[in-house]
Amino acid sequence: MKLTLYEKKDYIETAKGNRIARSCILKLPRNVRISGKTVLRDQVSIRGDRGAKIELGRYVYLSEKSELDPTDDATAMKIGSSVFVGRNTKICGAKYVGTNVYIGEDVKIGKDCVIKDNVIIKDGSVLAPGTLIPPFSMYGGKPARLVAELPLSVAQLFAEQSRERYRKFKIREV
Repeated sequence: MKLTLYEKKDYIETAKGNRIARSCILKLPRNVRISGKTVLRDQVSIRGDRGAKIELGRYVYLSEKSELDPTDDATAMKIGSSVFVGRNTKICGAKYVGTNVYIGEDVKIGKDCVIKDNVIIKDGSVLAPGTLIPPFSMYGGKPARLVAELPLSVAQLFAEQSRERYRKFKIREV
């Protein structure tokens, strides 16, 4: 995993070790709970203003221009720990994204989707509303379908990669 350097002036680091880009849009942040050691990159949008609570686990990495939008006030959105969300990905109204999940770039996740633990969603995939992704599976395509089953060892691999991604996101030294 490559080292990612950022300018200290462009990010806020919280007491819990979260690194949040100043260009990140957190609407009504009191509805957003971030557990710690999470990275929110440039132009990430989190819509806490919809009324629903949004909860992010530890070691969550939201890439540039990704969006979390619960779409209504009735359904809370929970994102587990050790989750990577790729660039330009939209998670709109999903109920749950489990632990140890890798979501590629340009993915669209529809309303009421449930993504269980230890899952890979490939770049460019579209999950139709109400899709249930079972644990230890890889989905891809438009609409997304099961591509492969993942080995049990993927859980440990995802957790290690998430911690490494966080460690390698460092301030550029002058």
